[in-house]
Amino acid sequence: MMKMKIFGKSKEEIKELVKSGKVTVAVYGLGKVGLPLALAYASAGNKVIGVDINERIVEMVNSGRNYLPHEPGVDELLREFVNNKRITATTRLEKAAKESDVISIIVPTGIDEHGKPELNAIYSVSEAIGRGMDKGTLIILESTVPPGTTEGPVRAILERESGLKAGVDFGLVFSPERVKSGTVLKDFLENYPKIVGGINEKSTLTAAGFYEAIVKKGVITVMNARAAEAVKVFEGVYRYVNIALANELALLSELLGVDVLEIIKAANSQPYSHIHFPGAGVGGHCIPVYPFFLKFVSEALGLDLRFVNLSKIINEAMPSHIVDLVIESLNEAKKPINGSKIVIFGLTFRGDIKAVERSPAKPIINRLKYLKGEIYAHDPFLTSEEVKNEFGVSKIEDLWDALQRADCAVFVTDHSIYRNLDLEKAVSLMKKPAIIVDGRNIFDLNKVRKLVNEKHLIYRGVGRSKSLLEGSEINFENILRA
Repeated sequence: MMKMKIFGKSKEEIKELVKSGKVTVAVYGLGKVGLPLALAYASAGNKVIGVDINERIVEMVNSGRNYLPHEPGVDELLREFVNNKRITATTRLEKAAKESDVISIIVPTGIDEHGKPELNAIYSVSEAIGRGMDKGTLIILESTVPPGTTEGPVRAILERESGLKAGVDFGLVFSPERVKSGTVLKDFLENYPKIVGGINEKSTLTAAGFYEAIVKKGVITVMNARAAEAVKVFEGVYRYVNIALANELALLSELLGVDVLEIIKAANSQPYSHIHFPGAGVGGHCIPVYPFFLKFVSEALGLDLRFVNLSKIINEAMPSHIVDLVIESLNEAKKPINGSKIVIFGLTFRGDIKAVERSPAKPIINRLKYLKGEIYAHDPFLTSEEVKNEFGVSKIEDLWDALQRADCAVFVTDHSIYRNLDLEKAVSLMKKPAIIVDGRNIFDLNKVRKLVNEKHLIYRGVGRSKSLLEGSEINFENILRA
């Protein structure tokens, strides 16, 4: 395979080399983000080597078989680029580094049980890359990491293993992936600019030229790799603390007897208000993890991030609040939670994707089981085996059957199938009184109120109280003049 090193070349030269198919890119990590990114690099004209330690994944890529069926565009591009030999996959980490001009690292990161960053996959891959890479290689870390990782441990490992000098003999930058499951290709190629920060100007300019040949929204360069790392983590933490604010406002809305969704939508009509929406909890492999990355670094630097820490407490309490709403609604129906059939609708951490990392459904299920509820689940994206292995409950395959069996239906994920549910039909099929706890406020409040007033439904939502639905009065004369 012909190599065409781009480190230190002008942007114009780099763009021409990419478009002419003379640049070989190795993507280390072929997971939910890595495979679509590899295909995105190939679609821009690059030759791509996909690298992964999982032999099954490598074999599937080389045979053109898609293992991400819910990721639009992957199936077609994978077959096309395997057939025309623009993409190949391997488990040989050092050899791939030797054959590549540009290396993208997009392996998983996370936290351990103590909240400490888990970066071992990055360190291991960096060691192999260092042993195999040549002078002139551009290395791009795209995995989300605590600020300081690229210029600190990653740089040290690469220099130690290669005997080369970062910023002089090879380029080193951080450029965060800014994508979400279900839209990775479109997010990368079309929706957002690429953030680039290198350990020196030469590294930054080389990576900027590379991405300008690929990403339609262009490139934003920042001061250094540390700044680029902070961009990604700050983005996520902003969302995390905003969700915490929305969750706290939802709890207050329940006491005020108002609809939190109505208020947030009205407030956000003003351009300086960007309140997020409340829910059953914050899940995923990204947003709940980023606060720990900042917390780890800030504490090492002697700073206590009080606002971030408080947000964590609020968000992690929301699954317990959902359980409280279940207890409250069952109590209104004069049913004990012990022995009641409770069906959890939606187990993935976000609607319409197959991913369960830190899903709030898990703590909800665990507490309901502790309280002796008889728990079942429905989720169109997971198999019965996956539900049993991950959540320890049985799956009911048919949606209507699941509703018919439920003493209480708890909606934790806003899958389209639930958002488009015929609420009147659902309530008519459920045991009476029908009980729904809406952890994502997916049901229209006017339809809910009608069914509640007709005594067909007991309903609780996050930020939607019983007093809101029944129109009962709250004595603010006594409250405010006490």
